[in-house]
Amino acid sequence: KPEEANSGLVKLYVLKEAVLPLSSDDSLKAKALEMFARESMLLSSLSHDRIAKVIDYFVSAGRNYILLEHIEGIDLRCFVAEQGAQPAAVVVRWLLEAAEILQYLHSQNPPLIHRDVTPDNLVLARDGGLSLIDFGAANALLGTATGTLVGKQSYIAPEQFRGKAGLSSDIYSLGATAYFALTGLDPEPLSELHAAQVVPITASLDRLIADCTRQSVSERIKTIDELIARVQTL
Repeated sequence: KPEEANSGLVKLYVLKEAVLPLSSDDSLKAKALEMFARESMLLSSLSHDRIAKVIDYFVSAGRNYILLEHIEGIDLRCFVAEQGAQPAAVVVRWLLEAAEILQYLHSQNPPLIHRDVTPDNLVLARDGGLSLIDFGAANALLGTATGTLVGKQSYIAPEQFRGKAGLSSDIYSLGATAYFALTGLDPEPLSELHAAQVVPITASLDRLIADCTRQSVSERIKTIDELIARVQTL
């Protein structure tokens, strides 16, 4: 019952499904399923207060599922749609909180690339802090099986489009998410972003977002530690 769920008496979960097209090449399907199982196993081993816990992953009748913890709150896309573009001070705080979540993922052995950092996957929880609610495992499964990229184009780094996602791809996506929060606009795909062209912000914050979204990996902020250090100086 909704009233029981809202009262906390019922534990809520999210079930994510990825359906492989029947026309997919068998070898690609096998590779995709192996990737899905490997990444889901890694994700289920994570333990972080600000990351939705992966409870289980399984295949049933050719359909692939991830069972996730439900985090109560509102995602940044909905929040900005309701409240409008956010002040720089708020976005800088969000940037730091999201970067610290990614720092945990990137410090795993092997490092975990999230692949899907967007306003839809960052939730303002009831305590006001940001939480990460979804991962790119299901998208990676579909993309491998179909040979096409699955995801939100405005937030995907150029190298990820080419199937070469790296740790700095998450930094690109976070920079694009910060641009959205500041401007209320989805960024132009595959573009170095300058929020100062849309809203009045400091040159240092504009430069930070631009450095997160440089098209060349060699010119972009390379590590999440470097990003956190830059955010802390703003």
